[in-house]
Amino acid sequence: MNQPPAADELVFYVNGNKIVEKNADPEVMLLSYLRKKLRLTGTKYGCGGGGCGSCTVMVSTMHPISKKIQHYPVTACLLPICSLNNMAVTTTEGIGNSARLHPVQERIAKAHGSQCGFCTPGMVMSMYALLRNYPEPTTSQIMDALSGNICRCTGYRPILDGCKTFSKGCCLNNEVNEGPQKKKCCLDRRDEENDLPELKLALAGKQRMKVFQGERVTWYSPSTLKELLELRTKYPEAPLVMGNTNIGLQTNLHGVFHPVMISPINVHDLYTVAPDDAGITIGSAVTLAQLKTILSESVHKLPKHKTKTFQALIQQLRTLAGEQIRSMATLGGHIASKLAISDLNPVLAAAGAQLNLISKGSQRRLQLNKSFFDEAVSSGISPNEVLLSVFIPFTEKEEFVSAFRQAQRERNAYAIVNAGMRVRFGEGTDMIQDMDIFYGGIGSTTLSAKNTSQALIGRHWNEEMLQEACRLALEEISITPSAPGGMVEYKRTMTISFFFKFFLQVLQNRNKTVTLSGGATEYLSSIKDFDTEIPKTLQIFQEIDTKQPARDPVGRPIVHLSGIKQATGEAVYVDDMPPVDQELFIAFATSTRAHAKILSIDETEARQVPGVVDIIRAKDVPGKNAVDGQGTLFSEETVECVGQIICAVVADTSDHARRAATKIKIAYEDIEPAIITIEDAIKYKSFYEPFKGIKHGNAEEAFKTADHILEGEVHICGQEQFYMETNSLIVIPKGEENEFDIYVSTQDISTSQFAVAAVLGVPSNRIMSRVKRVGGAFGGKVTKPAIFASAAAVAAQKTKRPIRCVLERGEDMLITAGRHPVSGKYKVGCMNDGKIVAADVSFYTNAGCTIDESFLVLVVALVKMDSAYNFPNLNCRAIACKTNLPSNTAFRGFGFPQTGLVTETIMDAIAIKCRLPSHKVIQ
Repeated sequence: MNQPPAADELVFYVNGNKIVEKNADPEVMLLSYLRKKLRLTGTKYGCGGGGCGSCTVMVSTMHPISKKIQHYPVTACLLPICSLNNMAVTTTEGIGNSARLHPVQERIAKAHGSQCGFCTPGMVMSMYALLRNYPEPTTSQIMDALSGNICRCTGYRPILDGCKTFSKGCCLNNEVNEGPQKKKCCLDRRDEENDLPELKLALAGKQRMKVFQGERVTWYSPSTLKELLELRTKYPEAPLVMGNTNIGLQTNLHGVFHPVMISPINVHDLYTVAPDDAGITIGSAVTLAQLKTILSESVHKLPKHKTKTFQALIQQLRTLAGEQIRSMATLGGHIASKLAISDLNPVLAAAGAQLNLISKGSQRRLQLNKSFFDEAVSSGISPNEVLLSVFIPFTEKEEFVSAFRQAQRERNAYAIVNAGMRVRFGEGTDMIQDMDIFYGGIGSTTLSAKNTSQALIGRHWNEEMLQEACRLALEEISITPSAPGGMVEYKRTMTISFFFKFFLQVLQNRNKTVTLSGGATEYLSSIKDFDTEIPKTLQIFQEIDTKQPARDPVGRPIVHLSGIKQATGEAVYVDDMPPVDQELFIAFATSTRAHAKILSIDETEARQVPGVVDIIRAKDVPGKNAVDGQGTLFSEETVECVGQIICAVVADTSDHARRAATKIKIAYEDIEPAIITIEDAIKYKSFYEPFKGIKHGNAEEAFKTADHILEGEVHICGQEQFYMETNSLIVIPKGEENEFDIYVSTQDISTSQFAVAAVLGVPSNRIMSRVKRVGGAFGGKVTKPAIFASAAAVAAQKTKRPIRCVLERGEDMLITAGRHPVSGKYKVGCMNDGKIVAADVSFYTNAGCTIDESFLVLVVALVKMDSAYNFPNLNCRAIACKTNLPSNTAFRGFGFPQTGLVTETIMDAIAIKCRLPSHKVIQ
């Protein structure tokens, strides 16, 4: 193979404009390139892992086989720019602006589909990509298209209202006077620009291998299978990158580094779709979205009995990730990753799928079975091999395949447990001839219940077999306490629950009567498909009087001031502000111990990272090294929680700053005890004082008159605010009399102002604090932004340069905590008719390592404890526990959701004890 040039030019298109990047870096994601290089800030950073949809854009390219231009949504945070050669990218800025709105932008805004607006550009682009493929989508298609987008403000109803105006049924509402349906419903494709003739011309030419050399990584993009195999031989440890949905997570979130990457995205041999008499062969580069389409078409064309595996795979594909990830992730990558939470691998393995592997000089077929997933057996894909395609066999008439999946929500969520099961019977009998059972989510990879399957061969498909199968499966599938995701007992239950459903499905599909002890009716409901219903909304409002003057806004559905700008990407959030001259970026080195003494801090390796300007520590703080309510700013002697800031790195780019922060070596000596839970705090009497309490009436005497006295406990976990915009700020030194301008995403600019002034040791009037808009907060940006503003201000004061601070999602969640976990203990006295006569309640909250807003949360909890009910005699106390966790803070509801749950538990306990309906007790 001829050695290609050292580095090639990257050519792609953004919003119709040709981009030629002469120094393409494989480590740069499209999101960063759009925002930092092209200044297209409508595409937002939300999570960095492809899970929230804030960074959704549309990619257009020519399919290597059909030669047709295809449009699909992607998450820009996971897409390396080097994978975009000869592709086109469309962002929300590219489809419209406030002067000339695209219908999607207009209708979402006019349907009141934005509040904070941070997620809105992603919603717009998901819908836009759908309309480019389906100008008149169904409501189900709209819901699928938005399944990969998270909104923390609206509750989705107004977003769907705006998007549903494009569906076929929306024209029924054309008579309304106001709203997004007023003019026309279905998208007029004449408004769309053409499909980039320059792109078609570039793709029509002969392709050659491209090489891109970054600061640390070399990227190879072969154009032929021969080139790919030679690269695989030369670099056997280099990952093959297609959609980057798995490798991107490893690099973005876990710091995994690969010096060489190979992207076979242009190798046509990997896109094969070849049906034959035995099954269908599908290329490893086919995306999951394309796979769903291919299988669906096959199901419609072929006899039903042949496509049972296809139907099971389609069932899993409907809820696997979001539309963006399904449009990026490939079948080959999904299989080769061997992830424990893979939804397709258990089904493919149970169905007897085979992998077609190729290396330089040889080819072989590998069965997808227990040995493939077994880490102790070297029976997988060799380092020098490439997964060429996957063969999925047809099913026989007496063969049945089913897929199962249980997650915390239906869509866009990892499975807690999943499974694929297959059984084949002898013709005309119910005797098992062959069986395979595979589970995911309960080990480090997909697990096979091989012994169980073998033991059942020759058994009849009846209740005795069912009982034996459940017993054998529980014995064979051992779930350790350290299993990914925990929930051991729940997962054990799901393993046999899935087999029970499989048992019933097979009986039903074979048109056999279900005869089980205890009756069949209630069992059959377990295999019913609970399809998500299309949301239906009813809004009741007073029509505007026709005589009401146009200038009178009362009662009119007015779009909020920023709605249009949010939909077009023109609304400016903190990190959307243009770079300030000579600005630097800050990243934090945080504690990895819950309670420890700091023995040493070694900065040597960190200072060797390119671009590092300085490292900020406690000795650099000119004023008070603390933030009120938040504790020490830069810890130097001890740490009291994981995530406590020890020092900060200042560098020329955010990537350099973060990379250097991970190289700071900190030695610890643990301090006992490490108090983590409320129970620990009670044991060690670790509390913040004073305690809070409310008392009225005489509960002690009233208890003596009660017919029943009930006692119990309620434990409520914490919760993340998960505001879409992470903590972001810019600190700019003015160069005169220690004056600083601070642009900060916060709910309380005064707290940040006073904190910065105290840390710098200057009067607060020297600090000008500003906030234009906030991309979600829910209480999480009341006090916490002061920490980051103070640290950045110290860095700005020391370097005399502007400092930009934008936290990564994991970093934000680690440092800031969220809603308080609460343990409620109650004693309640009631009469036989359910009337409460007395109650004694104690609330313990896990405040964390500093007090923050915990006292205020206690007060709200106490004041609202009685909710809408009458407690004539009440003793109630609330105690904030000091623990070695990041300090919890304000959160919408401010303690009332927790205390309300305790109160409702009391009402239910009374209803059960008195054998009364709950509503009677409540009345």
